[in-house]
Amino acid sequence: MNGAATAPIDETETFDAVRRAMAPAARSSTATGLAIVAVDVTLYLLAAAGLVTASSMAARALLGVLLGVAAALLFTVGHDACHGSFTASARLNGLIGRIAFLPSYTPFTSWAYAHNSVHHRYTNLRTKDYVWAPLTKAEYDSLPQWRQAVERWYRSLAGFGPYYAVEIWWKRLMFPADGDVPRREALFRRDRLLVIGFAAAEAAAIWALAARHGGHPLSAVLCGVALRFLVWNHMMGLVIFQHHTHPEITWFDDARKWRYAQAQLSNTVHVVFPRPVNFLLHRIMEHNAHHVDVRIPMYRLQRAQEMAERADAAGILVQAWSPRVLLWCLRTCQLYDFKRNAWLSFEGEVTSAAPARRAVLVQSMSSGG
Repeated sequence: MNGAATAPIDETETFDAVRRAMAPAARSSTATGLAIVAVDVTLYLLAAAGLVTASSMAARALLGVLLGVAAALLFTVGHDACHGSFTASARLNGLIGRIAFLPSYTPFTSWAYAHNSVHHRYTNLRTKDYVWAPLTKAEYDSLPQWRQAVERWYRSLAGFGPYYAVEIWWKRLMFPADGDVPRREALFRRDRLLVIGFAAAEAAAIWALAARHGGHPLSAVLCGVALRFLVWNHMMGLVIFQHHTHPEITWFDDARKWRYAQAQLSNTVHVVFPRPVNFLLHRIMEHNAHHVDVRIPMYRLQRAQEMAERADAAGILVQAWSPRVLLWCLRTCQLYDFKRNAWLSFEGEVTSAAPARRAVLVQSMSSGG
């Protein structure tokens, strides 16, 4: 590279400029938040009511899928509440967050630790941030064949749900290892008990109501609980995969080369869905704005993202979504070479090297720039 190309990039200065540009959007509205909660809870209850009275298996399955979508909407509400941005009241945020997380069976305290204290603080630093963190070729080759098959399954269209259910929900949120348990362990155990109690009560209620209305209690529970949970996990796995996995995204395994500002700006993707889908997802794909300033609530993220992209037009990665793009990311982003800053296939072939801007940034950090 020539001298001009390798000039150090002051990502922190850019980060601060973007954050200042978005500052007007960092305002919470309790009235707006409560209105969104009311709509999402109503959708969830209507789908549940329809499921327990449905006369056909096809209708129950369809309503189970709808319940999964409604659970995802409520989870997004809980996500904002957990960040303290959903309403102007900290106490109300805590209450709303715990309630909104129940349909996805998510303990509020462990999510707050895993998401706020780990993922946001160490985005794309593999030694800390484990969400869709890629393996190296050597690590993959050292796995037994059955575990290699699991890794291949995870990074496929069918694998998003299993990945989230096993690697995130089970291992990190419900039954975390000793080192991953939130510091407020008593509160975490209470939140986990709340989730387990809700799941049991909900399954019992669906069974009883379906039987009362002359339906099929077992199929109602399977669709209203099991299918709903599978749909939710698949949606969540898909969304978080796309937030930080892309052929132009860089991962790190060396904290000396990683920088917080770069992680929030350059290693987070703004995936552009069709407007109705983006609205349905509560704007969660405007992800750069969210990472730069978690105080911005979902109902102001679109405006904030526009401000961020105007302030850092060259650095923020914007990708229009399509099935073809998703398949491209799955084919390209399988393993990672941290020395070359390159994505690899499972066979070890380089599929995508870090783009010039990010490569320059990595070089400037490596040299102390």
